[in-house]
Amino acid sequence: MLASIVSAALVAVVPVVTAPAASAAVPEIATYYPSGPQKDVPVSTVTAGGWTQCAVKTMAEPAGAAGEKLLSTCTGNYIMLAGRAAGSNTLSLLAAAPRADATSATDVENSRTRLSNGSEWYFGPGYSWGFAPAGSSVSLSICDVDDGDQRLCVHNITYTGGYRIGNRLGLNGSTDYEVVVYQADKVKENQTVTITSTRPDPASIGSTYTVAATASSTLPASYSLTDTSKDVCSIDGATITFDHAGSCTVNADQAGDDSYNAAPTATETITVAKTAQTATIDSTPTAAVVGATYTPTTSGSAGGSPTVLGVEGGACTLADGTVTFTHAGQCTVTADRAGSEDFSAATQARQELVVDRAATKTTLTVEPDRLVATVAVEAPGAGNPGGNVDFLVGGTSVGTAEVEDGRAVLAYAVPSGQSRQVAASFAGTEDFAGSSTSVTRNDPSITASISSPSAKSAAGWYRAPVTVSFTCTPNGAPLASACPAPVTVGAEGVAPAITRSIAATDGGVATVNVDGIAIDRSTPRAKVTGVKAGRSYAGAAPRARCAARDAVSGVDSCTVSRKTKGSRTTVTAVATDRAGNTSRASVTYSTRAVYIDGARYSRGVYSVKAGRAYRLVVVGRSGRPVYYDAEVSPRKPFKRDHAFKRAGRNRWALSVLMENGMQRQKQWNLGVKTGSTMNVLKVRAR
Repeated sequence: MLASIVSAALVAVVPVVTAPAASAAVPEIATYYPSGPQKDVPVSTVTAGGWTQCAVKTMAEPAGAAGEKLLSTCTGNYIMLAGRAAGSNTLSLLAAAPRADATSATDVENSRTRLSNGSEWYFGPGYSWGFAPAGSSVSLSICDVDDGDQRLCVHNITYTGGYRIGNRLGLNGSTDYEVVVYQADKVKENQTVTITSTRPDPASIGSTYTVAATASSTLPASYSLTDTSKDVCSIDGATITFDHAGSCTVNADQAGDDSYNAAPTATETITVAKTAQTATIDSTPTAAVVGATYTPTTSGSAGGSPTVLGVEGGACTLADGTVTFTHAGQCTVTADRAGSEDFSAATQARQELVVDRAATKTTLTVEPDRLVATVAVEAPGAGNPGGNVDFLVGGTSVGTAEVEDGRAVLAYAVPSGQSRQVAASFAGTEDFAGSSTSVTRNDPSITASISSPSAKSAAGWYRAPVTVSFTCTPNGAPLASACPAPVTVGAEGVAPAITRSIAATDGGVATVNVDGIAIDRSTPRAKVTGVKAGRSYAGAAPRARCAARDAVSGVDSCTVSRKTKGSRTTVTAVATDRAGNTSRASVTYSTRAVYIDGARYSRGVYSVKAGRAYRLVVVGRSGRPVYYDAEVSPRKPFKRDHAFKRAGRNRWALSVLMENGMQRQKQWNLGVKTGSTMNVLKVRAR
């Protein structure tokens, strides 16, 4: 037999507590309508919330096979089932639901439930009636026997009461506890509001956020700010504007209507962050050296606090935005922006600078009786260095002097008579770098330069007068006298050496020598040899040569050139001496391409001996020549005779007999035709 029934059998039946009259009025509307099982609820909360008690019985009294002893007097559309200690003003456990959901049969044999208004309801005639928390399973052994303090069950049987209120089980015969039923015809359902928008986390000043919320009733939500938030943010409808840093809490409400109670306020708190500030040092010094200045430039985010510059370290100072590098070492330039109500302090910008010693330049002046060193600070550095200068002559220290107002002076006369190296060395100080210099006290210098209208030949001769000019350089002390005047050499031949000297006021001496000036202003004598002027040569002339003489510089070259026009050739001899002077001589002669070999030739006429054979010769690149018989002058040859025979390269020959009787005529004309040209040879026989 089931445990709940067994328990009921052991308990005596006690009198039933009287239920309210069946005619109790059902309220029109209940405003208290809790979702799910509720514990320890005052009776006044239920009744003030619009519920009317319609039935009550002790746990010892049976409820009837179908709960009719509880439900017959409860006719409202909504049922609240509760349990409490007998007569208590506090209901230990209750749940409410529409009557149809709470009292309609479920498959209790298989422990089936019906979820309604946050509770799992079950009802079965001959079994039980009760509820459990939403989502819970029940183990119905007539009544629910699972563990839990939010479970209530009464038997729907006629022979026993019971069974449980929360964790109190086995109340079948108990008169210390009772079941109470309340009814309502209509309820105002509870509703909730849920903010569905995603808040910024964090929000930034000046930005906006549109809040959105939904009510479980689907009624529209309204939005407001808490009083403490109104200095941080403002709201217009659903749009929130973040004005300052801090916390902004927005309320989402739904006031309810005839069917829904006002929803609990949903809140959302948004953190409005301070606006970050940035500070940056944008510039760098041209040179961080002692005495230099530097005006840093900065940039940063918009709004907020101004940028404040500062310096750290003993190597620099700051005044009116300008950094002055005062000593060698470490200088840190800082840039800060303070925080405020709406702005967070900027991360400090730091510029680490190494300040170097200022560079110096030392100059040295050698005076007759003292040495003066000037120590100047080079830009961009500045300042007045102290320290000492060591003076050296020829690498040996001759004394030390203190730098005062940028000068160090040592009384010392540098020995004369030779060039000497004089030096000044500034050792430097903590803030100023050392420097040194040296000078050489030199002899003066004199140089000679040569000029002539004609350039010097490769053989070293001039062919025009030569002027020697002198240039003098003091190289320190001034000259004792003027630089020597120029010298002009015009005589032919090799001139004697020219020597000039100068002296300086400090005793220095310099000398220059000019040797070997050679001048040839006369032209050489040129002559053509090998051929005679006006001579006529048969076939080819002898080889022409150049002959020359020069009495001064000598002949450098002698060349011949030829120019031929027709039978006349002009040979020119050009002679050049070693100075570049030139002269020329010319010879003109003629050559005969057609001639009578062995015959004397004079004034254009050949003399031959009658009865003797002579050879006619033709030289040149013409075709085969043809001989034409002689005619008495002045008649021209016309009768063609024999052709010439080849007698060598570009050479033709033909033997011709000068017949007896030719001497009886004063002159004959022989013909030789070369190509289209008739060559007439004049002949006189004897």
